[in-house]
Amino acid sequence: MKITGHQLTSTINSWKSRRDIAIKTFDFSFSEENKIENPANIAEFILNCNNAIARIKTILATYNFSVNINLNNNSITLFEITKRFNESKKLIKLWESAVSLCEPSSYSNEDEQKIMTYQQANEGLFTSLRLHDMLKTIIANANSTEIEIADIDESLFQ
Repeated sequence: MKITGHQLTSTINSWKSRRDIAIKTFDFSFSEENKIENPANIAEFILNCNNAIARIKTILATYNFSVNINLNNNSITLFEITKRFNESKKLIKLWESAVSLCEPSSYSNEDEQKIMTYQQANEGLFTSLRLHDMLKTIIANANSTEIEIADIDESLFQ
């Protein structure tokens, strides 16, 4: 079956929505007003949703290892770019903290020497934000790549 990362992500989100609705109706299924669903049937449906999500996430992992991106003349998998993207979020938080630590304040001692200036911390933050945005764009473009993955249960995508 030919598939894109966007299709896989959309399908995962669809299964999660179905599961979340079923979870919300589970408690109601025990009430006396319920004449429609048996709690055991709802629990089985939730289990089936979780199984579908796990199977599609496994396909997504295969997809992420199969799609290669040329970055600075190096071939890198979408999986690695995704990991770098997640780590870039942590770097942004570190730089945001550094910016607040380096902020000039009314109580700071002017004679006190700081390891980094406010401007340097801001430059670090902007650099990490640019990296994050670049990776996000690369991931979005790479997820449009259509590849053939064998032995996919097409019923997962209905």
